[in-house]
Amino acid sequence: MRKRLGMITPSSNSVLEPVTSAMLAGVDGVTAHFSRFRVTEIALDAAALNQFDASVILPAADLLADAKIDAIARNGTSASWLGIGRDRSLCEAITTGTGVPATTSTLACIDAARALGAKRVGLVSPYTDDVQWRIGDVWAEEGIAPHAERHLGLRDNFSFGEVAPATIAEMIRAVAAEGADAVVILCTNLDGAALAATLERELDIAVLDSVAVTANPQPCRRRHHGSCGVGPDFPDGASHQLMETPVAQLDLAIRGGTIVTASDEFHRRSRRPHRRQHRGRGARDRRDRPARAAGRDRQPRPHLAAVRSRRGHG
Repeated sequence: MRKRLGMITPSSNSVLEPVTSAMLAGVDGVTAHFSRFRVTEIALDAAALNQFDASVILPAADLLADAKIDAIARNGTSASWLGIGRDRSLCEAITTGTGVPATTSTLACIDAARALGAKRVGLVSPYTDDVQWRIGDVWAEEGIAPHAERHLGLRDNFSFGEVAPATIAEMIRAVAAEGADAVVILCTNLDGAALAATLERELDIAVLDSVAVTANPQPCRRRHHGSCGVGPDFPDGASHQLMETPVAQLDLAIRGGTIVTASDEFHRRSRRPHRRQHRGRGARDRRDRPARAAGRDRQPRPHLAAVRSRRGHG
């Protein structure tokens, strides 16, 4: 029997639909279906924040329910600056209104980082300074204070999808060089999913892409060898093995009762201390270098003091 996964998508997002379709390409009997609501910019002013009011998102969920969807994902990260409670309330409302399980990208990413046991999370995003600092506060309230970060200072949501993969990879490498043990690409309109597996192998840390973590229905083909996989283009990133999250509940609905957990090998890797080989001289010194907050008009919050260095990189 065919299973249908519903995605609630920001209107100006050009990345998550093709990425999700690629993830599902090798999964028999599972299809993705998309419903949009208007989002054009990411900022902290009232007009931008009101784009994410539940009153404009729930109608998109109702339209998906007309297609007899088995599970719904609000594929976006706005609760990372609005507050995690917003997404929890939204999921409850979606389930109440449609009768199907629901999750969001923010909830999936936070639970994925927890499942990894990550202690030094690096956040990579396209957002502006004030949005990025708000994200740091919100994640810290959930017990995941950012260890390092890079952001691009962009506001226009469509422009996020135009960021070159090389730029995203540079940001990921930068936070890894500062000692991050997991990296979250926190935006479903940043085209980072295809980079994750390669960079995980290169850096020996988990790279959690928001789109990939939100929708990962493909089962592990070999429990003790290999990964869960998310499609032919990026099959073996450790980040795509995380199913002990709200995404697992979607997976349960999609595949009718089998929740996939991470491979035993990846659990062994995530429990032991990293022994990453730093390339070049001074890498360890760079990781431990005190943060610089020069040029800021405000006092840095303690949990973000270590992540505001290298201003030139956003």
